[in-house]
Amino acid sequence: MNSKFDIKVVERIVTHPGVAHRDEFLACSLADAGAVREFNIDRREPTAEELLNPRVLVLDIGGKYEPHLANFDHHQELPTGLEGACAFTLLARHVEWRGHLVHDLLKDRPWYRATEVIDNKGLRGFAEEFAEGAFVPFGPLRSPIEGGMLQFFAKDPTEVAVIFALCVATLLDEEVEAVETYGELEGKARYGTHNGLAYTLVEEWFRSRDPRRLSEWLARKGLHPDFTIAPNPRGDGYSLFRCGRAPGEPEVLDFSRLAEDPRIHFAHKSGFLAVTKVPLKVEDYLELVDKAKL
Repeated sequence: MNSKFDIKVVERIVTHPGVAHRDEFLACSLADAGAVREFNIDRREPTAEELLNPRVLVLDIGGKYEPHLANFDHHQELPTGLEGACAFTLLARHVEWRGHLVHDLLKDRPWYRATEVIDNKGLRGFAEEFAEGAFVPFGPLRSPIEGGMLQFFAKDPTEVAVIFALCVATLLDEEVEAVETYGELEGKARYGTHNGLAYTLVEEWFRSRDPRRLSEWLARKGLHPDFTIAPNPRGDGYSLFRCGRAPGEPEVLDFSRLAEDPRIHFAHKSGFLAVTKVPLKVEDYLELVDKAKL
């Protein structure tokens, strides 16, 4: 028996009726993004025949997790290692994007785990895992964009999922590019220390990359420099960025002190960032850091 899910054969999606949730909305959109044909989305109970038909993708309903039959529900006992998953994250384990498993691309993103927790355990479970037990009301966790999209999805799931599939495709493309950038940083990032402060430097090749990838990569590596030096994507200069310190540790750099330096294009008033006008020599960046020390 073939135990694999094949998105290419799917002809229809069935998901639950009633109030729409982020879980099945994302799952439907992911399926749409990876599909090779257009299909309808029905919000109703699946039939017994549909649960045996791998051409009908059943999401968040049906009481079965059977990838080979395209059944992805999580409201029953799941295999070891999948406890706490939701329909979206179950499906993500069986869909590839540009050679990468979607689950592997997204699993370290906080919103991915939060989607599982809220869907399975509600706000109390979310509070226990993400807010140290302090109860969090739902309002701050739900943007007006998400609320509106879910209402539209409830009324016209096929049309809305097609639109949001474009957003999912863009998201997954960004995650693939992130993985590629992490690989480049492995071989090209430079490390150093200066007057007791550790830093990481990346050079001109990084200008066309998403600047968030550097801090993400450092966190994944367990590296905690005091500051980074990297090309700024908004102009010709370089960013001096103060990295976060452990709770209770005093700051040692205040880049707002560089505001009047003629080499500086912009210095954030909170002190975490300064941007030079043009690329400088490494020794010049380090001289600026000395001026920013508290």
